[in-house]
Amino acid sequence: MGGIGVLITRTRPRAERTAATLRGLGYNALISPVLSICASQNPAPALCDVQAIICTSAHGVAAIANAPGARDLPLLCLAGASADTAREKGFNGPLYADAITARVLGKTVLETLSPDKAPVLWVRGRHFAFDMKAALVSKGFTVREWQGYEARLASTLTEEACQAIRQGAIKAVLFHSARGAKNFLVLAQQSALSLANITAISISAEVAKNLEDKGFFQINCAIEPGEAAMIGALQSHLPIL
Repeated sequence: MGGIGVLITRTRPRAERTAATLRGLGYNALISPVLSICASQNPAPALCDVQAIICTSAHGVAAIANAPGARDLPLLCLAGASADTAREKGFNGPLYADAITARVLGKTVLETLSPDKAPVLWVRGRHFAFDMKAALVSKGFTVREWQGYEARLASTLTEEACQAIRQGAIKAVLFHSARGAKNFLVLAQQSALSLANITAISISAEVAKNLEDKGFFQINCAIEPGEAAMIGALQSHLPIL
């Protein structure tokens, strides 16, 4: 594995897209997801009296897409992967997808919707960093929530990833979430992997906090949450010459 090796830890299938982008830029991309997405066993709720759907991840958008009437309702979601998923799944109602964090998305909801109208549906995972329901209820909204998926922790890194790290072929690791970052550190320690020559590329400062003083050569953050900015940080610190 020659050249600049980059390990992608995000969930599939987005990991494959990230890998394809990096390979197109000349990087040697390797995938070892530290989280896996499992669909909810609970059926999606009826949407007949809901004024809008709120999704704080692309997984939530994908989970609710096949619910009757979902594609015709206003959808408020994050920019980037969530917005892309909405378009891919055929959502044709009003789409509000400029927010780059869940907290900012909450502000978009307050600016766009009225608490005096029908309830809103928040589609979430089992674990979440920002409590959208609490934020909106405090402003008078009636919020229904549905756990549309669960992000489960991987139990190991792939053997290929471990071997590449031991051989010094991995120069950077991309981290898209705090839970993913934490689990990567657990799995790296479990496999006795040194991170001393690896640069961590984090999607945000919040995620980066989990990586501080953990043995990385350096930690760099995207200038704003999103994959394009992460790749920009990678190119800035480990350019293909």
